[in-house]
Amino acid sequence: MILLLLAILSANSAFQGEVINLTLSEPATVYLDECMFFEHSLNSSENLAPGNYRIVLSYGCEGFKSILVKGTQEERLILEVKKLGNFSEELTKLQKNLILLQKENENLKSRASYLQSLVEIINSINVDLYDRIKDLTEKNAKLNQELEFTKSELQNCSRDIVSMNQKISNLQLRISELEKNNSELERTLKSTEESLKSSAFYSEIFKNSTLLLIAIVVGIFLAFLRRY
Repeated sequence: MILLLLAILSANSAFQGEVINLTLSEPATVYLDECMFFEHSLNSSENLAPGNYRIVLSYGCEGFKSILVKGTQEERLILEVKKLGNFSEELTKLQKNLILLQKENENLKSRASYLQSLVEIINSINVDLYDRIKDLTEKNAKLNQELEFTKSELQNCSRDIVSMNQKISNLQLRISELEKNNSELERTLKSTEESLKSSAFYSEIFKNSTLLLIAIVVGIFLAFLRRY
C-alpha cells in the first residue's frame, strides 16, 4: 500500500533569509519553528487548506529546524538552515530595503492623504450636486404647476376667444341688417323728399290757381257792382 505524503518541502536545506515552499495534499494544521513564519499571514502556526504556501526563514534561524504537520496523519519535516557567510552584507541590504519600504510607506501615506482629501472634495461636490438637483427638482415642480395653470388659462382664453368670435359674428350680422335697414330708410326718405317736393310744387300751383280764381271772382263781383 502506497501512502501519500501529507506535506512536501521544496528544499531540505536553505540559508537564513530565504523563502521555501510547503505543499499540502490535504487540509492540515502546520506548526513552524518560532524563527519561521508564513509569508501570507506572518504567523508561525495556521490551519491550511491543500495548496502551496511560502515559508520565510528569519535571520535568527540556524541549524536543523522541524515543521510539524497534523492532518489525517502527523508528519514532522526537518529543514537545515545554514548561516550566511556575509551576514553583515545581507543586514545592510535589509536596512536599505527597510529604508526603501519606509519611503514607500510615506509615499503611500501621502497618496492616501491626497486620496482622502480628494474623497472629501468629491463628497462635498456630491453634496452640492445633491442640493443643486434638489433645488432644480423643486423649481421643475413649480414650473410644471405654472405650466398646468398656463394651459388651463389658455383653454379658458380659447373658450373666451370662441365666444367673442361668435359675438363678433352676431354683431356683424346685426350691423349688416342695420346697414340694410338704413339703406332702405335712405331710399324711403329720398322717395319721401321727392314726394314732398312734388307736393310743394302742386301746392304752389293750387295756391296760385286759387288766388287767380279769387281775383277773377272779385273782379266779376266788382264789375257787377259797377253795372248796377
